[in-house]
Amino acid sequence: MKTLVRYSVICCAFLFISLVILFLRLLNYPGKSTSSSNEHRNGIDQEYNRPFIKPLFVPILPENCTSLDCLSVKNCQTLTLSVKNFERSAKFQSMQFKRFVQAVKNLPFFIGEISKNEDFNSCFTLFNIDVLDRDILNPTTLPVIPDFSSAAKFMKVKLDTNYVFFNLFSGTYPDYSEKVDFDVGRGILMKSSVTHQNFRAGYDIAFPLVNVLKHELLPKPVTLLRRSSTTQDRYLATFKGKRYVQGIGSETRDLLPVISNQKDILSLVTCEHNRDEWKKHLNSIEMQQCEANIREYHRPQFDYDSLLLNSTFCFVPRGRRADSFRLLEVMRSGCIPVVLSNNVVLPFSEVIQWEKLAVIADERLVTLLPSYLRNIGSERVLAMRAQAVFIYNAYFSSMDTILRTTFKILFDRISPKPLPRWVWNSYPGALFVDTNYSTDFKHDYPFWSHYLNEDPVDKRWRYSVVVVKNQDDDDGHCEDVAREALNANNLNAVFLVSVEPDGSKLHIEIDDKSTTDGLRRVTMNSLYDVDLIVSKETSHIVTINCTTSTDNLAQKLRFLTAVSGEYPDRLIGYDLVNHFLSSAWTNEYAVSSDVEDYYSMVNVTNMAIHHKYYYHLLRTHFNSSNSEQLRSKPHCASVFLNMMIAYVTQNPPIGLKFIEDEQAPVDDQVVPDQYPADEKGPEDFSMPRESECLQWFKTVLGYIPLRHSSSLVRN
Repeated sequence: MKTLVRYSVICCAFLFISLVILFLRLLNYPGKSTSSSNEHRNGIDQEYNRPFIKPLFVPILPENCTSLDCLSVKNCQTLTLSVKNFERSAKFQSMQFKRFVQAVKNLPFFIGEISKNEDFNSCFTLFNIDVLDRDILNPTTLPVIPDFSSAAKFMKVKLDTNYVFFNLFSGTYPDYSEKVDFDVGRGILMKSSVTHQNFRAGYDIAFPLVNVLKHELLPKPVTLLRRSSTTQDRYLATFKGKRYVQGIGSETRDLLPVISNQKDILSLVTCEHNRDEWKKHLNSIEMQQCEANIREYHRPQFDYDSLLLNSTFCFVPRGRRADSFRLLEVMRSGCIPVVLSNNVVLPFSEVIQWEKLAVIADERLVTLLPSYLRNIGSERVLAMRAQAVFIYNAYFSSMDTILRTTFKILFDRISPKPLPRWVWNSYPGALFVDTNYSTDFKHDYPFWSHYLNEDPVDKRWRYSVVVVKNQDDDDGHCEDVAREALNANNLNAVFLVSVEPDGSKLHIEIDDKSTTDGLRRVTMNSLYDVDLIVSKETSHIVTINCTTSTDNLAQKLRFLTAVSGEYPDRLIGYDLVNHFLSSAWTNEYAVSSDVEDYYSMVNVTNMAIHHKYYYHLLRTHFNSSNSEQLRSKPHCASVFLNMMIAYVTQNPPIGLKFIEDEQAPVDDQVVPDQYPADEKGPEDFSMPRESECLQWFKTVLGYIPLRHSSSLVRN
């Protein structure tokens, strides 16, 4: 009897210890309370911004493929993409897949479509087979994928390219399986709503869950201008969405109303979903609670978009699947996402540091969130909010940016010059960086010099002056302007460039025999290639036209380069221009030289300075069709450069005003009326040719990135 009691006590003690260990593991406390284990836990919490637990599952190794044994590099000297067409598949495509393929064909590295038995000459190939949505409850989803057997044969025979598949939805009610119902083989799967257990890390890519039909084809960035410079939002944290009464995702969403205090934390849920099926799973008490929640949910003052704009944190719980459309909606609003989806692989997490812009917490410990969120300092809140908007603009603002990001990540795996992760997570983002151009991030790019380059400002940059001579300009005055520029002393070289447009792609003639006076004479057919004539040491280019006065020219140039040294990524100049909405009905814009109150552009050819890398971006960032049309408009160079630089920096240019040493007394100066009789009126400031350029480039970018400014920097 004593032996039986002894064994019973031992079993009870063992069971108690097991329960304690399990409880501590759920709270993410290690089994040993040593200092080293605590330091390890704190390091993980700091890196991943997980206040409660670290991932319970480690990413498994891919079952079929790795980057080393399945990726082909034969056609991957540069990033190229093609689409393989099957006739039957073209008849069974949803509207969202057609729009998706349209976005693919607009990418700058798309080289064409492949039919029948043509060779694959691209690095990546997409089949025109619609596998975006494989939820069989969707009426547009076919139970059998047309032509997929033919695609599988191609993947086994044609080994010189890398095949890619995109899937947003897999599985269906009730288990919503993450596994796709087609054999990917050695193809690369870009998939939404995937967890670490079913993710081939380092091979597949976690794709954002996005509504292809509603998401913009071209980027339209959001800003934080609507936000206060403080963190005093109306709500600390909010949620408005469905509450699943049973099944996957219901546990997390059931906890959100528990932490709502109807003051600084607000959680509005509705049980309404799947018609009236939800009512079958509730008793009378639960039904009364649901009806109360529904009434609160539909109150007009709790508009969804308004809540996002007035909240510091926004809860992003999982839905039926691991991902949620809510993630991008929250980031777009400048709200900090609080992700509640255990083990989810966040979009593009291979390169994006989500811990810098989101709180990633355990679904099971939602009740601990209010105290944690209240303890986040204001400086960190502002940094996370700014990073959330930056990451959204850089990689999620349109189907174009999402697809560019996807293939940039894929190509980085093959490229001998992959981008470091910090480039992806700092302004202006990886999509504006071309490693074929240079990998010297300190000197050859204008974006990171202030914290990468330890040289003094006056030694970081080298400047070259380009004096532009058009066909009607006076040769003698052009020579005078160029020689006067030589007196600036801080210049690397001075070029006298004769521009003779002839419609060809590239034509440059350098007169090497004409440098005895210090000038380098060049003939070219387009200003879009000016960066090709300057030396590698030159970082910035100053452009002057031949109509510029030689008075104080050297002093103006020195002032121009001094300001550029402090703002190396900006466009800076003296001759200011403005744009405005000329017709709200047709959404047309016009350009004017009237800058009495503010300006949005500078005349690039009339004493302006910018980094030479922007010329390279202007030539390579867009698809071949747009690039050819761009070169056919040489008179638009100034407008295009203004819009390109604003597109990258999301900042206005910097206007300069040079004040001469000796000016007439104020009493002797005559201040004319705004528009004296027989002189200029508003219509005389109009610039119709530049207005046409602005409208055309607006169609390329999808919006007008120019921003107005009223600030002037004076010497």
